Order: sequence, then C-alpha cells, then structure tokens
Amino acid sequence: MDFVNVGPEAAEEIFSTVRRMAAFGRKDLPVVKPEHLIALKVFCHEKRSLQNVL
Repeated sequence: MDFVNVGPEAAEEIFSTVRRMAAFGRKDLPVVKPEHLIALKVFCHEKRSLQNVL
C-alpha cells in the first residue's frame, strides 16, 4: 500500500477513474488504474532521488 500526496487536479484525475475491489478482508477499496500507478511510482522515485541530491 502506498500513500502519495498529489495536488487537487491530479487527485481528481486519479480518483475519478478508480476501480472498487475487495482486498484485505474489506470490500470497496479504491484501486488506481495501472497507468496512474506507474506515473505515481515514477513521480515518487524522482522526488526521492532529488531529495537525496539536495
């Protein structure tokens, strides 16, 4: 499970297209589209890399 802080425009785009799935014994958990997950992972990696340089 990942937690990522995004701006309001990105959040609207991401959460308007989630699928609801059952996981961890719970129902109706939001799951982002694969392409959004990839973009979020790249964003986090780039941000973490930049923080390590600074």
